Amino acid sequence: MIISLIIYSGLNFFFYNLYTYLEQIEFNVFKNSKLEKSYRIVNITKSVFLGLSSPYAMYLFYCILFHLPYNINILYLISSLYASLDMSAMLYNPHAHISTTIHHSVVQVFYLYGVYVNWNVNSISNLILVYAIFSTFAYLVNFRLGIRQSEIRPFLINLVNDCALIIYVFSCIANWCLQTYFLLTTDFIERTIYVILYSTLILCIAVDDVKLIKYLYHQSDLVQN
Repeated sequence: MIISLIIYSGLNFFFYNLYTYLEQIEFNVFKNSKLEKSYRIVNITKSVFLGLSSPYAMYLFYCILFHLPYNINILYLISSLYASLDMSAMLYNPHAHISTTIHHSVVQVFYLYGVYVNWNVNSISNLILVYAIFSTFAYLVNFRLGIRQSEIRPFLINLVNDCALIIYVFSCIANWCLQTYFLLTTDFIERTIYVILYSTLILCIAVDDVKLIKYLYHQSDLVQN
């Protein structure tokens, strides 16, 4: 538990300073954009680090699905990385949309709970990992948000948008189906009230997921054509 929190705190410090450094750099493709620079920075940074984490996320999902052992120390690092990306984003860009702020706040609650139970495979923390894994697969969504209103070629932006939309929709559907299945069939160590509370908080994240899917859908060439 202490190791996870130390890693989490260190990563928050690292990302906040990384954002500060990146804000000093002028990128030509973004120079004429009216989009807030801090918003762009946190989204592109999150996309990059989630993308780098996605191979391990795939391996972790395989282990969870087939009840195989995995290295808990690596999980400490990856879970801390995931949560710190959202926490540092809230600290650096506090003017985000309310649904995004709620989403990021719920992630912190889930992370701290997972740390508290030491990611016990018989607890709700296993479902938290599943949700985080599928969110990691959708890293392209954050990249799409980060490059909007830029001077990048429209063809490339549309390509990223459509790929992000397809991946996001399939990830969300698979995630929601698995969440429902495990909630209905698993005998967790927690009391029922905690399971109900978890389900309520998951809905808060799902609302933000639907909001982002709608945005990508309305920006998609697949729909317009």
